Amino acid sequence: MARKRTGQLIYRPTIGFVARITIIRDGEKVRELVELGTHSRPAARAKLRRLLAGETAPEDAKKTETVAEAARRIVGQQGEDGMKTSKERLARLERYALPHVGNMTVDAVRPRHIRMVLEAAAEAGLSKQSVTHLRNDLGGVFGELWREETIGENPVKRVKLPSGLKKDKRPRVTPTDDEFASFMVCGGIAEELHLMALSSRCFGGQRTSDLHAWDWSHIDTDTFLSAKVYRPKTDDDENAVAVLEELVIPDMLRFPLMAWWTRWKKPDGENGPTSGPVFPIMNGPRAGQRQGKRSHARELRAGFWTAGVHRPLKGFEKAVERLKKAELRLRQLSEKGEGRPPYRAALKDLKAATAAAKALDAIQTDTPATRCLDFHSLRRSYNTALAKSGVNVQQAMALAGHRNPNTHVRYVQLAQFGPLEQPANALPRLPEKAEPLPLPTGTDDVSPGDPSENRTRVTGVRGRCPNR
Repeated sequence: MARKRTGQLIYRPTIGFVARITIIRDGEKVRELVELGTHSRPAARAKLRRLLAGETAPEDAKKTETVAEAARRIVGQQGEDGMKTSKERLARLERYALPHVGNMTVDAVRPRHIRMVLEAAAEAGLSKQSVTHLRNDLGGVFGELWREETIGENPVKRVKLPSGLKKDKRPRVTPTDDEFASFMVCGGIAEELHLMALSSRCFGGQRTSDLHAWDWSHIDTDTFLSAKVYRPKTDDDENAVAVLEELVIPDMLRFPLMAWWTRWKKPDGENGPTSGPVFPIMNGPRAGQRQGKRSHARELRAGFWTAGVHRPLKGFEKAVERLKKAELRLRQLSEKGEGRPPYRAALKDLKAATAAAKALDAIQTDTPATRCLDFHSLRRSYNTALAKSGVNVQQAMALAGHRNPNTHVRYVQLAQFGPLEQPANALPRLPEKAEPLPLPTGTDDVSPGDPSENRTRVTGVRGRCPNR
């Protein structure tokens, strides 16, 4: 079996890195030095790999990297270094940036090319948030090239977001306490989903990424009195360092969490684990491992549907009647043992009726006024409940893991809790009894329609103006 070719990198200050590799010339193996045209070790390693794989000819190795080559190299390394969203970053770049600038060499890219990429993304219908992500993706790649001294300037720094980007300002549907209680007591919902939702709603407003990162080592499993919340996403800064925040575990979460812990026993059968994901993958060959980046919104909405929690829109009642008839028809066919064609037709009708009913439920689907329910809705409920309970902004931000007050304010949706009571301390102090106001003596001071001197003002307060 032939030994795997590895090659050797050699650095020469005047020309940068060169690769010593074995090349077949005229049917003979020869050892040659190939200039790689870079002073960056990561770039040199990538070029060496492409040389050994035969993707690059030795005479082309000195050429400057293309944007596509640099993006795949840099983002791949970021993933190895622990960036949780490296796959999403590379997917966005390949879809929206590389078709425009992927074949260009990295030193040929100018701010106008970056601007062209962002404008094309905006024309493709991407939201402001998505275009911002794309700009950050490009900035991450070209920033690393600048730090490697492959390019003299990061062109992304000079480019602003295109104007007129669409931004979805509709608030998410946030469940009320009664709706959340109905969801929690429903028996037809997976225990894992119940516990994840409860953890998000009452323990730091945990995001989905927080729940995935939550580890048993973060929890005081001796007393279950406190736990740390791991915040991989602390603010809008892509380079922000994740933090651990210690919070007191409320009673309504403490006992379900203890029961969940005992389920994941150690191999010796005693107690629960001391480390490992709190909410691991439940099924399949990777069961027990930590979950990757994924959403549980579909399961959450299905759980609220099962619990009978709805925000009906016009026509919802008729759609539900149709759905019940379709369910009854399918059940009757199943009991009678009818043939496959009628059963398939009834099943198709049931799916259509279900989709029609969910389209008229604001929890299940977007409306012109709101966005449908997702796991982030529970985080918004948590932040809103903090504001409604009178917690000051500094404490609320610490509990929710927010660093930016402007970001925190966007999560508070007090309007969904009905009319708000005016705080007593915010009202002016008015005298219970007041002296009657004197009538103006001059005719010029009397406005048309002045009532008599015994009039009562609309405020119900009569008194002497101190300035008169």
